[in-house]
Amino acid sequence: MKKVVKFSKKSVKYTLAIVNWLIYSIVVGGTTVPVNATFSNIWYFFSILLFIYIIFVSYYRNVNYKTIVLFAVVMGVICIVTYTSQYIPLLAWGLMIFAVRDIECDFIVSVYFKTFIVLGILIPLMAVTGLISNTVMDTVDKTGKRYAYGFTHPNVLGVVLLVIVICWCYLHWKSIKLYHIAIINLISYGMMQITDSSSSFICIAFISVIALLERWFDKKSKLNMWYFGIIVLLIFCPTISYYFMVKYTPSNPFMVAIDLFTTGRIRTMNAFFVKYGVKMLGSPIIFDTEKRSLLLFALDNSYGYILIRFGIIVSLFYFMGLFKVIKCAIQIRDTRIIICVLTFLVYGLFENYFFKPQFNFTLLFIFANYYGNSNKLHVKKREISKS
Repeated sequence: MKKVVKFSKKSVKYTLAIVNWLIYSIVVGGTTVPVNATFSNIWYFFSILLFIYIIFVSYYRNVNYKTIVLFAVVMGVICIVTYTSQYIPLLAWGLMIFAVRDIECDFIVSVYFKTFIVLGILIPLMAVTGLISNTVMDTVDKTGKRYAYGFTHPNVLGVVLLVIVICWCYLHWKSIKLYHIAIINLISYGMMQITDSSSSFICIAFISVIALLERWFDKKSKLNMWYFGIIVLLIFCPTISYYFMVKYTPSNPFMVAIDLFTTGRIRTMNAFFVKYGVKMLGSPIIFDTEKRSLLLFALDNSYGYILIRFGIIVSLFYFMGLFKVIKCAIQIRDTRIIICVLTFLVYGLFENYFFKPQFNFTLLFIFANYYGNSNKLHVKKREISKS
């Protein structure tokens, strides 16, 4: 598959907007870099204005009233939910997803890859040299230590490596060799020993091996297996999460076993559900790290987090958007997109990064397929029918 990464005057504003948000959201929200609160607020406001500017320029030059109505409805709901959930980044996420009009998927992934490489090297170096603090935590079983190397939590370091690997696999999809997979998984295993982030290690092993074997499935005309699998997972992952969220009880040995396997994620998700319930437009939640016996200290399952904090409507936005991405990827037989979405879906069962565009770049494909002939996801029906 040919790469279509391009750089033009139009690409500069996209690069600036995406890189700016990635650096802001990860540095301010995911590292121990000291950032003044006033400066952080100004930086956030600048990011919002940058997204709005790009959207305005794109819509002004190519007026599409259906798109404008869709934008007004979706962003109207997101503005309300940003207020009701008291989760400020949600507004920027909505604008960011809309702002990728006319941009190639390969270009998005390339920008993410380069930005995460820089952050993945720079932040740990700053921690090692003592410029910023290195968060150290006990492992779940209290038998060892977990190191974050400049990030706020070891799992953040784990997801940074995961995003780098997913992007690399996407960009080198048809040229991946066995020794690449061996090196990737050795690095990932070493990182797991440092961070104790097994979910990242499992997902890295999954996508790297699948990227190697994908050519075999392609040659054997077994792509339908991936198409079926991704649709099943899009339904299964949130459904099973919501089932355990509602039905969990410590008197059920099976549920207790699943909870132990997920290192307590089922219990905590159920505790948040009992405390806050589920609303149409979400609600604010408070993490209590002091009284850990109340189990309200962490909500790692992405699907439970979206539903409880952002509500039913925004949850539907997520799943409908991803279904659109998957549908277009299937139509053009782009297995890269399918496997990347599949990896993030699985990862969402264990960590709450699935719904954050600064990590899950496939969310930026949601509206990218609506616009622009240059986009990989933009395929006319007559072109699809020929294939």
